[in-house]
Amino acid sequence: MGAYCVKNEFPRLYSLSTEKEVSLRVVSHRNEASPRWIFKFRRRLLGWENDELTRLSTFLEQNLVGLSDREDRLGWLASPSAEFSVSSLYSLALPSAPVLVTKLIWNKFSPPKAQFLVWLAWKGRLKTASFLQRIGVLEPEASAMCVFCHEGLESVFHLLIWCPFAWRIWCDLMQWWGLSWVIPQTVEGILNWWRGFKWRHNLNVIWRIIPVAVLWSLWKFRNEKVFCESQMHLEELCELIKTRIALWAKLYTLDCCYSVQQIICNIQEIRLGNG
Repeated sequence: MGAYCVKNEFPRLYSLSTEKEVSLRVVSHRNEASPRWIFKFRRRLLGWENDELTRLSTFLEQNLVGLSDREDRLGWLASPSAEFSVSSLYSLALPSAPVLVTKLIWNKFSPPKAQFLVWLAWKGRLKTASFLQRIGVLEPEASAMCVFCHEGLESVFHLLIWCPFAWRIWCDLMQWWGLSWVIPQTVEGILNWWRGFKWRHNLNVIWRIIPVAVLWSLWKFRNEKVFCESQMHLEELCELIKTRIALWAKLYTLDCCYSVQQIICNIQEIRLGNG
């Protein structure tokens, strides 16, 4: 739909769909014989996923006007602009270089303890419940379920990426920045995706802080729930992460020309050069 990618706007529904290769034109034609939009998913949707489905249906009703007259277009996923370039192909052909990932982890824009936490997550060495149970620290009968959703085993990838709670945190930060994405499946995938973007100097500093701040905050909040029974809501945690990003940017970047309030409230305007 022009420059708008429905898959990126509704990544959760796309991941659950059993018709990932079906075009919007086919869905639109199928809808003509039904009073509602018909989608096929691999399982029954959860409550918040049904809210996403309602939002998707509303979006399609408002935007799929004259779709049959438009041609489908391919996008080059290796480039943020979706346009093919030799340089993006070359970057895609390079091996997943650990050196480049570690440059993003061991940066000078975030606290060393947060950097070390991200390194542990990248290596899969965080002491999650499933890890502790596997090495015998937790008894076999002890619960090793995710403290956020209580639906999946608490592994590194589930806790920090796959869990619906964590996924919504990442999506909120992407919306805050003004981007849409399909979240990678691993910590290394997130870090590799993140290093593929380049912004103006001060903006690039803030951008590089985000994954470190999100991973650090999710793990810190996990420990607070386990040991202190913290009841912080998702919206509060999102605001805390944004504040943490802004404070780190001001603390570790002497020439940062934006205030904490500007970073928290006007990051999209800053990114577009209007702030």
